[in-house]
Amino acid sequence: MTPAQSSVLIAELAVRPNERIFSGPKGSTSVEPLVMALFLELSSRAGALVTRRELFDRLWGSVAVGDDNLNRLVALLRRTLNDLGVTSLRIETVPATGYFLRLEAGGRSQDVRQAISEARDSWKLGMPEPDLLRIALLERAGQMDTQDAEVFGLSALLHRHAAEYADPEQAASHVQSCDTAARRALEIDPEQVEALTALVSVAPLYGQWFDASRRLSELCANHPGHPVPENDLSIVEMATGQVLAAKRRRDRLLAADPLTAQFCYKSVYHHWSVEDHVGMDHLADSAMQLWPLHPAVWTVRFWTFAYTGRFGAAQAVLARRPPQIPEPMVAFLRRAATAAESGETAAHDEVAAQASSLVSKGPAHAIAALFALSLIGRTDDVFEVAKRYYLHDGQGPVPLQALAGSPKLNEQHRRLTQVLFTPVFAALRQDRRFEELCGGIGLTAFWEQSEITPDYQL
Repeated sequence: MTPAQSSVLIAELAVRPNERIFSGPKGSTSVEPLVMALFLELSSRAGALVTRRELFDRLWGSVAVGDDNLNRLVALLRRTLNDLGVTSLRIETVPATGYFLRLEAGGRSQDVRQAISEARDSWKLGMPEPDLLRIALLERAGQMDTQDAEVFGLSALLHRHAAEYADPEQAASHVQSCDTAARRALEIDPEQVEALTALVSVAPLYGQWFDASRRLSELCANHPGHPVPENDLSIVEMATGQVLAAKRRRDRLLAADPLTAQFCYKSVYHHWSVEDHVGMDHLADSAMQLWPLHPAVWTVRFWTFAYTGRFGAAQAVLARRPPQIPEPMVAFLRRAATAAESGETAAHDEVAAQASSLVSKGPAHAIAALFALSLIGRTDDVFEVAKRYYLHDGQGPVPLQALAGSPKLNEQHRRLTQVLFTPVFAALRQDRRFEELCGGIGLTAFWEQSEITPDYQL
C-alpha cells in the first residue's frame, strides 16, 4: 500500500487509510492513527518479516517508547481484525524479533479478481520498491485458481519489478519467482503477454538492446495496443536514442490511460528531450498534483525546473521530498541548483567534488552526479563520471547494486542509457568523447546491427 492510495481491498478487509477506517464482513470501525500506521507497515511487506526495531523507527521515530507500546498496538490490531470477522489475514509473531502479516489460503473468485485489479494498479503506479503485498495477494489467488494464466503472468511482472528494486539479498529470489510464475502462466496460455514481457525485461536492459527490441516488437505486433510490452519497448527506444519513436509510443499510451503514473513521468522526459517545454510543464504539473510524493514525478519536476533556469521553483520542489529520497541527496540537489543559479566558480567546484565522491555509492548517485555536473557546465567531469558509471573505468567504478542509504528512484537501480539522449547531454553529444562513450557501451554496435540511426545524428 502506498501513500498515493486512498483505499484498498485486501481479501475481505477494506481499508481507508486517510480516514483510519477498517471495514470487514461484520461491519466498520475507526482506529487510532498508530494502529493504522502499524497495519500499513505490515501490509506493505506482507509475507515478510518486519522487525520490532523497524516498527519503532517508523511509528515513533526518535521518540523513546517502551516495548509495551508496540505490544498494545499489535494486540489492538489483532482484536480489531477479529471483531470485523476478517479471517484471511493473520499477524504472526516472531518472539523478540518482529511480525509477519500472513494471507491465509482460501476465498472466492472475487478475491482473484481483486488481486488482478490490485496488481494492475501497482504496475501503473510503478513505485521504486517491491510491492510485496500485491505479490502476496497474487500468490494467494494462484492457490485459489491454479488455472488462471493472468494471475501468474501478473505475478511474474511484479516479481520482475521487485528483482530490480529489492535489496541485493532478495533480488535473486525475485528473479527465480519471476521465471517460475511466467513459466506457469505460459503452460496455461502460451501467449500470456505479461509473462512474456516479464521474461524479456527481468534481465538488465544494458547491453541487451537488440534482443529486447526484437522480442518486444514481436509482442507489440501480436498484442496491438497492450500497455505492458508497449511501455517496455518505449523504454528500449529511448535508451537507444530513438527519442521521437519513444515519445510517439508514450503519447499513445498516455492518451489511452492518462492516470498511469509511469506513463506520465516518462512522457515528461520525452517532451523535455524534444524541447516541447509547454507540453513538458503541463504534464509535469498534472503529475505533481496527482502523485505529489511519487519519487520519479518529484525528480523529473525538479530537474526540468532547474534545467530551464527556474531555480526558485526547483528549490520549492525540494522542500517536500518523498520518503524514498534521503535528506543527504536532497541537500546535494539543493547545492547543485544554488550553484547553477549563482554561477560562482567556488560553488561549482564544491558541487563537482561532492558529485565525484557520490558516484561510488551506487547507480542512483551516479545519475544525480551526471545531472548536476551537466547543469553547472562541467563537461570534463560529466565524461569522467560517465566512464565510471558505464564502463567501470576511472577513479573508482560505480557499484552495480545500490548501497545502504541510496535513494529509491525509478529505473536507477540498474545502468540506464536514457539520460544520454536527454538535454543533460545535449551539448556533450557534439563532443568526440560522446562517440567514444557510445562505442564503449555497445550502442554503436547496436545501431549498426539494427540499421538504426539515433535521432541526434539525423
